[in-house]
Amino acid sequence: MSLNLYLPSFEPHKGTVKDFILAILADQWPLAPKRIYFVLKKRYAKSCTYQAVFKSLTELREHKIVVQTAQGYHINLDWIKELQSYTDVIETNYYAKEKVVSLDGVREIKGDGDIQVLTFTTYFDAEKYLYYFVKYVVLRSKQPQKQYRYVQHEWRPLFYLRTEYQYVQKLRKGGHQLRILSSGKGRLDKHFLAMYNEFGVQTSSGCPAMPFFEAHVSGDYFIQVYVPTEITEALDEAFALSVTQLKISHLIDTIFLKPCKVKVMVNKDRDLAAKMKKEFTEQASSKNRVTAFSSKSDSALRLS
Repeated sequence: MSLNLYLPSFEPHKGTVKDFILAILADQWPLAPKRIYFVLKKRYAKSCTYQAVFKSLTELREHKIVVQTAQGYHINLDWIKELQSYTDVIETNYYAKEKVVSLDGVREIKGDGDIQVLTFTTYFDAEKYLYYFVKYVVLRSKQPQKQYRYVQHEWRPLFYLRTEYQYVQKLRKGGHQLRILSSGKGRLDKHFLAMYNEFGVQTSSGCPAMPFFEAHVSGDYFIQVYVPTEITEALDEAFALSVTQLKISHLIDTIFLKPCKVKVMVNKDRDLAAKMKKEFTEQASSKNRVTAFSSKSDSALRLS
């Protein structure tokens, strides 16, 4: 189905007949044309004829924005999903590519060639950037990509279960793959990694601890995240608990929103990215190997 980029007006009592029809069908459905006409006149005091309403409905149906059934008209969910996907791509592209220097929570940015080190004021701020950046790198690729995520603990399903599920589905639709490696061995680690397995994602637990807190390899990028020791220790303690023992508000305040310096090193290097993909694949199978970091990676850390 081709995407129709018709966007209704979000201002009440302003817009076209089509805008009002979509606003009505967003609240009530299915509705017959006459019912839509009467609701439109009563709710918006819009001066229009029944013929205008019927014509607008016909045009919306022809563009597959609404669907007609024996019971009446309703909005086409496929149109909503296509529109949502399109706006999601726009948001991702602009956030990741155009707005890096104005991101919320960025304290400073340092660069050296293809290496960039960003310092964030909270862990959540850093993760927000990573989500959009990695998503941008992977989903814009016309070639199937293998994305690797090496973490101390995979906590994302705790807050972003639906978002992660949808992201995995988009990856699969585009022929991409996600592989998650975790050094965590706690009860929550097993619980959340099992969720990813249900999504169709390959996971490995109990991998060797790394000098970084987490790392991402996507396309030509190798990205490392470093957080203060008190944050990593607090997360270790939390992941030793069960889901029912967690105090979410305490977790957010003491880990994810706690003011601190979180450093994200973005390294654009095709050879290094390929090397780390291979290294992570070996880690997943052996769980004993110590990762060797290149001198370029080490030099980037000195920027901090």
